[in-house]
Amino acid sequence: MSPPVNYERFLSEEARTRGPSALRSLAPLLQIPDIKWLAGGLPPPVVFPFKEFTATLHDGTKISIGGEEAAACQQYTAYMRGYGPLLDWITEHVTDLHNPPSPHEQLITVGSTFATDMVLRLLLNRGDLLMAEEFTYTNTLSTAIPMGMELVPMESDAEGILPAAMGSALKARSEAGLPMPKVLYIIPNGSNPTGGTLSEARREAIYALACEYDFLILEDDPYIYLQYGENGETPGLKLGRSFLSMDVAGGGVRVDTF
Repeated sequence: MSPPVNYERFLSEEARTRGPSALRSLAPLLQIPDIKWLAGGLPPPVVFPFKEFTATLHDGTKISIGGEEAAACQQYTAYMRGYGPLLDWITEHVTDLHNPPSPHEQLITVGSTFATDMVLRLLLNRGDLLMAEEFTYTNTLSTAIPMGMELVPMESDAEGILPAAMGSALKARSEAGLPMPKVLYIIPNGSNPTGGTLSEARREAIYALACEYDFLILEDDPYIYLQYGENGETPGLKLGRSFLSMDVAGGGVRVDTF
């Protein structure tokens, strides 16, 4: 088993110079009864425009949110990583679906492209190497290129990255004393734009290369829930294990879309 990844050595210069938000550090005080918060724009619930939200599903089921829950939906959150009850549900969902073998935390963002931007800024400097499939998601390219990152395309076929070719490319760079990639960006299920889905064997081989050559895997998996299972099985569960599910070293970042 690989030792746990020390993320500190992967951090970009931008990440290293960031400190905690002074205003956000006061957020725990909001949990104290009768505290009057004047440091941030937190209006009292009585001024919110919506008293109740109601949605009707296709099967006729109605879902209503009112009272304190409706107020919380319209208020700035004191939770650093997202709205608490939603974050709890996501944590439980990720654990049930992927059962990560190493500690992982969840963070709610406004979308996968924003999450990818955050991760790239966190880990890569200008000139650092970012691996990806030969053909990959255009928004990721549009995000990485202005940051000055050097893209290293990995040879692929209809299924996705070829682990043998990837291993040869990494070995050649290492033996030549060239800079090594720090991150692999990959869409394992229904890759955009090719539509390829990696077999479990390829995922395991790519993860083994990540451990051998010391790079992090940024797993962008927005399409797993759009697949149809067989005989009523839950969608997505027969498409092979996620990289998160095999990440014993804790060296990966998974971006989910709900």
